[in-house]
Amino acid sequence: VGSAQSFSIDDILSPGYPMGLVSARSVDRVAWIEFERGMRNLYTAAAPDFTPVRLTDYVDDDGHDMTEAQISDDGSVIAFIRGHTPNRDGWIANVLSDPRGTERAIWAASTRGGEPWRVVEAWNLALSPDGKWVAYSKEGAIYRAPVNPGINDPDVMDAAPPLFSVFGDNRNPVWSPDSRKLAFVSVRGDHSYIGIYDTEKPGITYLSPGVDRDTSPTWSPDGERVAFIRRPGLPFGDHADPGEATEEDLPDGLLTSRFAGGYDWSIWVAGADDGRGAELWHNTPEDETHREVGEIIWADESIIFQAEPDGWRHYYSVSTEHPGQGAELLTPGDGIAEHISLSADGATLYYATNVGDIDRRHLWKVSTSGGRPTQLSRGETIETYPAVLASEDQVAVLAGDAVRSFGVALVPTGGGSARYITTLPTDFPIDDQLSPESVTLTAEDGFEFYNQVWVPDDLEPGEKRPALLFIHGGSRRQMLLGYHYMHFYHMAYAMNQYFANKGYIVMSVNYRSGVGYGRDFR
Repeated sequence: VGSAQSFSIDDILSPGYPMGLVSARSVDRVAWIEFERGMRNLYTAAAPDFTPVRLTDYVDDDGHDMTEAQISDDGSVIAFIRGHTPNRDGWIANVLSDPRGTERAIWAASTRGGEPWRVVEAWNLALSPDGKWVAYSKEGAIYRAPVNPGINDPDVMDAAPPLFSVFGDNRNPVWSPDSRKLAFVSVRGDHSYIGIYDTEKPGITYLSPGVDRDTSPTWSPDGERVAFIRRPGLPFGDHADPGEATEEDLPDGLLTSRFAGGYDWSIWVAGADDGRGAELWHNTPEDETHREVGEIIWADESIIFQAEPDGWRHYYSVSTEHPGQGAELLTPGDGIAEHISLSADGATLYYATNVGDIDRRHLWKVSTSGGRPTQLSRGETIETYPAVLASEDQVAVLAGDAVRSFGVALVPTGGGSARYITTLPTDFPIDDQLSPESVTLTAEDGFEFYNQVWVPDDLEPGEKRPALLFIHGGSRRQMLLGYHYMHFYHMAYAMNQYFANKGYIVMSVNYRSGVGYGRDFR
């Protein structure tokens, strides 16, 4: 090895890693979770100076995960889940072998300060826009719990009955904008319904129920209508044993299902009060990509969704007022439109993409009704996970570059450089790291693949050095020319920097089946 090590593993891994960035709908306030040396804590920052404030005081590396931060519209309360995701057997990780056991529960914190409080044991979370309630699903039923520090007796809260009891496996609760109603999915075996529960006038309204599979309810801004995805019900042969018969031996329609007209994916809109609905848009009979679309979002006068008909994952919109116009491509270009945020009025989509800079991510914006996108950030930096502020003056992002680990930053909505509101530890070696080079290689079959290579500064022409080859997991991942926006790969990138600093030549390979380079590469 040709050069001496100038920093330690502890140094390069010293910064906290921010994740789960969210913004309030009616005030300029953001919140995020930070993972620092095994400790997870909740932070918030608000206008005008956006100084970070820690709201929790978890100062031990106790192995308890923290996820799913959600903030009320007025920014006064933040709900989150503490405890690991259960494994396939329903076990919650008990890293320290605590004899009292462990749990996965909803917690909440006031942005005005004070101790966070436990709300209820739950594995998922939907905070009402007014911040007064959380909804969650458990064992096929929908529950509701108050977000109130004065009502937090665990014996009472955890034993509360479901909000309502109806047939089916009921899941995925979604609050109406006024926090009064809940939309949910009711799975009935080979079909599913979208139901609406009114908390002030208890009753269930099903939206155009039939024998189809309805999912992904999303509310109109005024709360009067709900859009959802409709697919055909599962075919009879889906649950049948074909024996020795091949697919060619079986009649058409036994193993596949389509609507009249030959298509298999559609968007419907129905009234939340009367349940009457109609189809808004559907894919073409020959299309095979929209069946993978699992989520739609109501944005102003459009329904937006991510799809891949042209070989790249882009966002599209369908007008709720002029559906005959078809699906409008919002995020064109050779690149993936990845993480998104909507302005408070839903009229503008902010998104992170690698269009024009394939091995990084930058921030763009576009009208949700269509039009030409505008690039907001550029250069040898990475900006992702946008969370636009209520005033729409700035967009909060998670940002970094080749030598700066990720932090929380603000980007002007008119475009410009990211201004960091989080700081780096003094031990972090920002000046001692190398910027990797992008190298494209050709496989034996002629297929190109993409790599990042670190070459030590003191490497002489013709000199041989020990080399390390890093191959990411996934496989649906893409290593970048900078720190990564996923925690494990963020640390993996830091370790690549560590070994490059120690004098190794390091090569990080983006092999086929990874994301970022289009469907043909994946």
